[in-house]
Parts: sequence; structure tokens; C-alpha cells
Amino acid sequence: MARATQRGGRVAGRYVYGLDLISATDKDGNQRYYFADGLGSTVLTIAGQSPVQAPTYRYDAFGALRSGTASREPFLFTGEQYDARARGTNLNNGLYYLRARYYDQSIGRFLSQDPLPFGNRYPYVGNDPVNRVDPRGLSPESTSNAGLVSDLFKTYQPASCVNNLLYVGLGLFLLQTALVTAEPFFAFPLAVYASSLILINYNSYITNCTSLHTIR
Repeated sequence: MARATQRGGRVAGRYVYGLDLISATDKDGNQRYYFADGLGSTVLTIAGQSPVQAPTYRYDAFGALRSGTASREPFLFTGEQYDARARGTNLNNGLYYLRARYYDQSIGRFLSQDPLPFGNRYPYVGNDPVNRVDPRGLSPESTSNAGLVSDLFKTYQPASCVNNLLYVGLGLFLLQTALVTAEPFFAFPLAVYASSLILINYNSYITNCTSLHTIR
């Protein structure tokens, strides 16, 4: 179970996870149940105990809605958080919050660069959204059960936080090694790699382990 809080410590919602999001309860006690496809994307939600007029959702390959109203549901494509107000008052023209970066499902691209300084730094999951997910906005994850992978970070967040700190430490060690190395041919690529390692894992730790992002 996960809990979202607002400023002042007030509980904004409670979320129950299995392999994917099972249910969500808002601050007023209203509960919704979720049904997902193979990618973990929400395809059906039922409020309370009644399936009457239950909203359904369909997406294109990169997550743009083809049916359903985005403004009614905060968790949609791959089960990730949809920020309906990220681009103004048109609630169906929002963005996905993938922790490290915002993702624009209408063009299949992130709005900011990947921290790693290699290759094309904007595409979502290497342009392979059918077989890969990116719950952290940092690196695609290939899997035969993407719905499970998309929630591994949420379910095992403490272990991920420890790993982030370990990799930051490794990056600092490698950077120090590069700085004392007299051979430029070896020192420069090592320094670049070490800096990227530190930046990615420090950003991931700050984003995911020190506070819970909530849409206000």
C-alpha cells in the first residue's frame, strides 16, 4: 500500500498495488478499482461496488488516448501518473509524469533530455513501446510482462533507493580515480561515465526517495 500526502501531512489518497495498481481511495474515502492490459495501462475503472457506466480506455502504441476521458483518471498509460493540467486547461492534452522527466504521449517523446550524454536523448523507450516501459524516465526496461516491470520500482522502492546511493558512491570513486589519472585518453571517458552515473542515481534518489510527488 502507498500513501500520498499534501502539504501539512494531510492524506490525499491511498493506493493498493499487486502486480499493477488494484485500487485507489481519495481523501474523501471514494474508492476505485483498476483493470489493466499487458503493459499495465488502465483499461477499465469501477467506482465503489457498481460497474454501471464504468469508464473504459484505449490507447495508441505510444499512449495517446483513443477512447475515454483523461481528466477523469490520474493513472493511465502503463499505469503511470497522468498530469492533466501540465499544459493548461485542456485536460485531455496533459503529460505523463515519469519521475525523472515528463513524457508527451502525443509525439512519443520526452520533453527533456536523458541525463546520459549519448545518442538521441528524447525518444520514449527507444521507439519500442510495445515491448518496453520506462517507469522512471531514465532507462527502458524490456520484459515479456511489462505490467509487472512498470510497478517493480513502486513495490520495491526502498531497495532501489539503496542501489541509487551505492551507485552514487561508485561514481564518486570512479570520478576521483579519473582526476588523479595522468593519462587523458583514459581519464576523460572515465570522468564522463562517472559523472553520468552520479547524476542519474542522485536525481533518481532525490526524485523518488526523499518525497512523494503529488499532483495539486
